Amino acid sequence: MMHVMVQNPTVRRLQDCRGLAALAACLMLGACGQLPDLGSPEMMAVSQSSANPEVQGAAASDPEKATDHWGKKFAKNPRDLKNALNYARNLKAMGQKRRAISVLQQAAIFHGHDRELAGDYG
Repeated sequence: MMHVMVQNPTVRRLQDCRGLAALAACLMLGACGQLPDLGSPEMMAVSQSSANPEVQGAAASDPEKATDHWGKKFAKNPRDLKNALNYARNLKAMGQKRRAISVLQQAAIFHGHDRELAGDYG
């Protein structure tokens, strides 16, 4: 006796969707691997290139000074996106990821649709 299994069309569609979801996840992970690390020293130097001249030289060699500088600027004006991004990047570079996320969360209140913020926050 031979059993023939007839699949329900709904089950078949769900199986197809699972395959597509797995493919989409793989593509997204591959894309994330191509993005630069925003907390790397190279990216910190880029984000600090717009800093005040008195901080530029010190910031490249002393991440604590850079973090302190951006922290003070952020404390004075937490709505300024540039201050928030630079402060969060420096915090992340110093290993203080939770504080960096907190800064980005606060910035997202005022700049929720900014792509650069979304990139750092993600």
